[in-house]
Amino acid sequence: MRISKVKLRNFRCFKELDIEEFAHTHALIGENGSGKTAILEGINMVTTKGLPHLNEQDFNNSDEEADLSIEVVFDEPFLVMIPDGYATQDIPCQSILMTAHRHEKAAAGKALSDPFVIERYTVPLEYDNQNIPTIPVGDKTVNIPSSVTKTASGYESPRKGGSTFKFTTNRLTLQNDTINLPDVFYFDREREEQAKVGYNSLLQKIAKDLNWRYRKDWNKADIENKWNEFYNVVISTVEDPKGARVIQPIRDKLKKIAGVDFSDLELGLLDIEQPFSRTFFSRRNKTNQIEQKRFGSGISILLAYFLLDTISKLSKERVIFLIDEPELHLHPQLQHSLFREFQESTFQTIYTTQSDCFISIANWQSISRFQLDFSVCPKPTELQEVLEGKKLFNHLDEIKKWYQHQSIFFREDNQIFFAKKCLLVEGPAEKYGLPVLSQKSGKNIGDITIISCNGKSKIPYYQMLCKAFGVPFFTLFDLDGKNATDDENKRPFNWANASARFTFTSSFEKLFGIDKDADNKASKLFLKIDETKTTEIPEDISKALTAIENWSKI
Repeated sequence: MRISKVKLRNFRCFKELDIEEFAHTHALIGENGSGKTAILEGINMVTTKGLPHLNEQDFNNSDEEADLSIEVVFDEPFLVMIPDGYATQDIPCQSILMTAHRHEKAAAGKALSDPFVIERYTVPLEYDNQNIPTIPVGDKTVNIPSSVTKTASGYESPRKGGSTFKFTTNRLTLQNDTINLPDVFYFDREREEQAKVGYNSLLQKIAKDLNWRYRKDWNKADIENKWNEFYNVVISTVEDPKGARVIQPIRDKLKKIAGVDFSDLELGLLDIEQPFSRTFFSRRNKTNQIEQKRFGSGISILLAYFLLDTISKLSKERVIFLIDEPELHLHPQLQHSLFREFQESTFQTIYTTQSDCFISIANWQSISRFQLDFSVCPKPTELQEVLEGKKLFNHLDEIKKWYQHQSIFFREDNQIFFAKKCLLVEGPAEKYGLPVLSQKSGKNIGDITIISCNGKSKIPYYQMLCKAFGVPFFTLFDLDGKNATDDENKRPFNWANASARFTFTSSFEKLFGIDKDADNKASKLFLKIDETKTTEIPEDISKALTAIENWSKI
């Protein structure tokens, strides 16, 4: 089960935003301040079992009268078990909605006056007896009504006895028991703390469960004997067995002052009844013990993730991960490995990232690129654009279908998705030469990401990615002595933006007097570029650099 859609209204930087489809492994990318983390925190706010906390900064400032709302939609229905006397009514739902507005009667300056009215509830599916949803419930006994209908005052459904069960949204809280609803875990940038015992941390929750299992099955007499043996071994290294040097004087003082016999006082090494309460991860070689904090922050982060992943699988629970920048403190090789774990996991993972190690061109639907105007790409309308008789999304689907992610694109091409602006060129000569020549001529193209497309015929594939993901791009290529309508030139020329393209009449090499069939052509060209003086830059290249610079300022 996974999150399939999120709808935001007046939440932080978003006036209105719908993300229509989340993949099994889904990356949220974009510049700093474009709203990526807000998406994760919004989902977490709606799905957390605890009460959501809001402050004034959570409201979008464009309309102070408008309500804030976040809806998280799942791809499968789940059951909410509403108490109904001695029974329950098990209502099928498929989303959770949170709304909030400013409290009109909140008194300014009063510490106990809540400034916001927050409502959060699961949203029932509406259906009739011909369309009862199917929900796997295992061996649980449930009471799914034959229909659910929305009314002016709430919802109603028939009981088995024939009477009508009426309920409002305040009966649909997450405090009810549920079946099939996944637990959503949010790993923020302080996530390594999740692998330590602390307030509401993951390890704290697991420690409580381990303590319960320990108490459930323990042999009290056996534990007492083993504890006495262990305690005496440890204490005897610093104190005599009866504690006469340190403990006994304290016992005597307490008895004298408080009048109570403290003969059972000892230096505690752990909580015998709850031994996991102060648990921690460590590596141990005989008596040499290394605590988690000395593993390195990258390993600690992995430890927290795998801890939850393992426990969730053991308990057979449904889980969804939200992770803010999983690449933090991780070497690139570890980033690649963790990304593979995401892809192979049975659990959905939604994450923000600034690393090209965590995205896959082949799975373009798994990438959402956020813009500084707080929109998100690909946009449904742009995916419908027709290029050469085929819609843009059909072209994108062919990346995986025809293995273009292996035959055309290289992994380093992932940098396209993170580019502010992109310059598409034919090959490595232009990629190397243009920045060098721009510096010599005083042209500023430093903020532009230059992509070598490895041949003119492959340029349209890169143009396609830029169009789909809202990356502004400039196309530069050689006409090779032919016109723009020639078959070889037509596709990159037509797919380019008319105001963001430039073509050389001859090849880039020929502009520097290097013959295309020359031995060591690339080396000679790079040397020629390095030796070229400002006054010797070919006119066509000067014009191209001027056009690129002017475009970059728009």
